[in-house]
Amino acid sequence: MIEVGVDVANAAIMVIEHADRFGLAQLHQLRGRIGRGAAKSYCILMYGGKVSEEGQRRLDAMVRTKRRIPDAELDLELRVRENSSAPSKQASPVFALRTSSATGNSSKRLN
Repeated sequence: MIEVGVDVANAAIMVIEHADRFGLAQLHQLRGRIGRGAAKSYCILMYGGKVSEEGQRRLDAMVRTKRRIPDAELDLELRVRENSSAPSKQASPVFALRTSSATGNSSKRLN
């Protein structure tokens, strides 16, 4: 969990180290702390070494979304996949994601 208390109206640059380790919601929240003034702003996502497939998908999603809110379904899917692949002595929970749209309902099992 990230608690963001930054409120500098003219902040124009944010550097996030190890950005591949953060969830989409956290990255979006951090990125939202800059660009509140008139100046052009930049959010630099830094990572190094070997990046997991899920980490790369999160970084790609952040680049694609620009100022929009990232895809919550992708964030949930990546979190569940990462948590279920971590070694644990407990059984992995199974999640079901249900979505509704004008074209109908759909279900997707996440584990």
